[in-house]
Amino acid sequence: MYWLFFKAVAHITKLVEAIPELEIGSFLALSLIPLFMVRKGAVRWGVDKPLNTLARYMPTFGLQHIVKSAIPGAHNLMTALLLFFAVNLLVAAVPESVHFELPENLKVLDPDHNGILTGTEMGIVVRTLSIKLLRVLCYLETGLFALMAIAKPKSHQATSNDVIDQYWRSVDRKVMKPVIISILLHAVILLYTASGVLRTLGLAPRSILALGGVSGLAFGLAAQNLVGNFMSGLLLVLNRQFTVGDFIETNGIQGKVLAMGWTFIEIQRGEDLVMLPNSEVVGTTVVQIGRFSGAGGDASSESTKA
Repeated sequence: MYWLFFKAVAHITKLVEAIPELEIGSFLALSLIPLFMVRKGAVRWGVDKPLNTLARYMPTFGLQHIVKSAIPGAHNLMTALLLFFAVNLLVAAVPESVHFELPENLKVLDPDHNGILTGTEMGIVVRTLSIKLLRVLCYLETGLFALMAIAKPKSHQATSNDVIDQYWRSVDRKVMKPVIISILLHAVILLYTASGVLRTLGLAPRSILALGGVSGLAFGLAAQNLVGNFMSGLLLVLNRQFTVGDFIETNGIQGKVLAMGWTFIEIQRGEDLVMLPNSEVVGTTVVQIGRFSGAGGDASSESTKA
């Protein structure tokens, strides 16, 4: 797409290069077209509405959710692409004879490193930077789309038997295999996005990790409580001490487990909602109230020690 766009700009330049005034006017007029399209909502009509229509024809809620998750990213990318066209067309209108001296801290942008930026060099600089920014946005929006697509909407009750609802239901119930798959998916998406952004900016991920060793250690010490709660949440999933819907008593709190997050669990205690950090649950006694009430046994509860 970049190649086609800049090829078209080159052809237009050849057609009007004999008349400088016409060249400037042509590119200025052309640069207004994408700006006009953004202003008049062309992206909403050309991207948002078709994707919303496509989502309505999807047979399951999960597929509808995936298509709808693509709308914000597609909208932002199309808007950025139109602005990309507008900026590069506007710069193409700058005459080659124009030149100005760059400040000392911006001389690195000059292609021939003489500190003087000409009209032609300005086009090269803007083209290079705008392409990088557009690629960075592509990686970020792709990553956000993937994260949104695999996340279950909070208001949705995953009760159907299609694959996506089964996956969401299993993750909510903290079934081990789906939870591990969810963690791996999130890790792959985040690594792909971060790696793509760093490569586009000309930064080596290994160098960033090496330079960030000391700061990473400081961050790790500061975030040890968060990491501890996350690891405790993983242990709760693997050990299957209890699940959502169970009535438990732990740390002097008794109630129904409403949700099990990666950092805390939510317990309904009468009319109150108690958010208990996972690290407070692991390593202490947990009583599953009424665990054997229908099994015919003498015991009425079960205590487990992590």
